[in-house]
Amino acid sequence: MFVRKAALVRHALAAAAAWLALSGAGHAQSLPETDSVAALFGAGLQRGGPTGHSVVRTAPMYIEASVRHLAGEDSNLLLGGSLRFEIEGVGEVGIVPRAELRAPLGAWDLRPGVGLAFYVSPHTLIGPALSLCLRRALSGRFGFFGMLEITAFIGGDDVPDDASVLVGTLGVGVDLEF
Repeated sequence: MFVRKAALVRHALAAAAAWLALSGAGHAQSLPETDSVAALFGAGLQRGGPTGHSVVRTAPMYIEASVRHLAGEDSNLLLGGSLRFEIEGVGEVGIVPRAELRAPLGAWDLRPGVGLAFYVSPHTLIGPALSLCLRRALSGRFGFFGMLEITAFIGGDDVPDDASVLVGTLGVGVDLEF
């Protein structure tokens, strides 16, 4: 069953990456090449878990540090990732490589994205993640953003056999572009 889930995730991520690449190539915004660092606090809800029951409960709150790089001067594709620390529960530590499509809307940036979440300690979890980030420049290169993320954990030692754990979170953070 895990092999079928892994193949499904691989195909979904390949399709999403192709969509992001094609969208970025056809709608170049002449944006400056930008790197950014960010800090985020998030919380949310989850369904499923190590007990195997389909109950909805709060997901552990977390903090996250991330980096992003604009994939070129004529692109609106951001590539990067984050290091995530749960500050409740057992204190999971994870990484989330991510690709986002940057769509400028005046003073705002809308950034739909895809990623693959890996939690590595003390338990393992892996699954695809979809996100939607809305960023507002505040002062110079300093900005504020909110991010909605949905992750479907389909593998790992903290996921029941023949089941998954669905996690939806909302985070707020600040970033600095340079």
